[in-house]
Amino acid sequence: MTLVDLIARWRVFMAAVLMGCLAGALAAVFQQPVYVAQMTISAVGIDETSVPTPSLLGLGGGSSVLRAISGAAGRASFESSDIGYFVALLDSDRVVSKLIEQQEVTEELFPGEWDDVSRTWRRKPGLLSAVAATYRRVFYGVSYQQPNVARAKRALTKRFSVTFDLDSNTYTLRMKG
Repeated sequence: MTLVDLIARWRVFMAAVLMGCLAGALAAVFQQPVYVAQMTISAVGIDETSVPTPSLLGLGGGSSVLRAISGAAGRASFESSDIGYFVALLDSDRVVSKLIEQQEVTEELFPGEWDDVSRTWRRKPGLLSAVAATYRRVFYGVSYQQPNVARAKRALTKRFSVTFDLDSNTYTLRMKG
């Protein structure tokens, strides 16, 4: 298409531009925001200081405390340290069961399944939910299950991730919601 063709069909071009602007405006209005929180955990080496000035923690600043907590002082791998153990516990059954004991957290993980009137858990209303429930019942023999540890772990994997970077020897924890 040349410039002459574009000028000759300016009405079609302007209609396409307006349709694109309208589609962008509709997407901006109806799009749900996604917030991401990220935390990076790294080991403090033997000769490194995290706080250069003296503090309430002593003359070494917070570095000696962080080394004691991480257990990484003198170790080659931060992944096998106490912090690595702590990060591994984040998705353990015990932690997830404690997490879903809190009603607000469980309602956030499973939106639309809590019925305030009858104060019970139920399948989400809607056509897609009904089709998925029928599929699970026919092929797996599983009917609706109220939130439990296994379901909460699956729901958390969509929102929470932990990665370990070998090059920088750091953990990165990300939570979206």
